[in-house]
Amino acid sequence: MTAALHTCAPPRTRLCVMTGALILLTLAMPAGLGAHATMVRSQPAAGATLTTPPGEILLWFSERLEGQFHTVTVTDERGRTIPTRNLRVDTADPTRLTVVVDPLPPGVYRVRWQVLSRDGHVAKGAFSFSIQP
Repeated sequence: MTAALHTCAPPRTRLCVMTGALILLTLAMPAGLGAHATMVRSQPAAGATLTTPPGEILLWFSERLEGQFHTVTVTDERGRTIPTRNLRVDTADPTRLTVVVDPLPPGVYRVRWQVLSRDGHVAKGAFSFSIQP
């Protein structure tokens, strides 16, 4: 019985081994694990000043998106919602979300988006662009 007690590691050693194992597991994880989809670029670009109104707004994300459960809302400088249609995830590039807008008059526009990435995480954000006469 005393031999079995002597073969067990002391509590301090077990703690060091467990801490080391957790550090190794953390370092071995892929960098993107646990990250949410973030918008990496848009067309029109955030902060852009256009002279021609866009016919559609394109958003690219850091992760593949689910086929549904996304929203894109466009508002003018007075906060009025601009009608949009045909919101879709590109089948050839599932990181790209596209929405069609009617021709926009000169002004400042805010684009708010919410997406569901394939890992089940919801992300949202916003950016603005303007159209000059």
